[in-house]
Amino acid sequence: MFAATTLSQLATSVSYVAVPLIAVSALDVTPAQAGLLGALGTAAFLLIGLPAGALAIGAAVAGAIGQLAGVHLALWVGGALIATAFLPVHLSPVRRRRDLPPQPEPVDRSASRAGAGPVAATSRAARTRRERRL
Repeated sequence: MFAATTLSQLATSVSYVAVPLIAVSALDVTPAQAGLLGALGTAAFLLIGLPAGALAIGAAVAGAIGQLAGVHLALWVGGALIATAFLPVHLSPVRRRRDLPPQPEPVDRSASRAGAGPVAATSRAARTRRERRL
């Protein structure tokens, strides 16, 4: 058990360092995008780890309500709260979203790797900024 935990922690630590480095070297991402990649790794914990802890706390609170106010009242209150779970999505702008945003065109990286010069090596973001200014 100790060896499995140690190996898991080691792999997690290596992935925190290796994934942004591989992204920078192999995918030609900017440092800001690499930082965003690391932040998204932390966001995964916030989206999965914290709700799991909240479920445990919610179960304890529901048990206390059941003991103090009665099981039937606790079930009715829980059912009413579950029935309102759709409201955050229903009231958000996601519901009014009809079309997906346009997808960027794929970048032909073969010309820039073949040494075709600085014109072929310019990034898509730089071309987009230049087109917007015109």
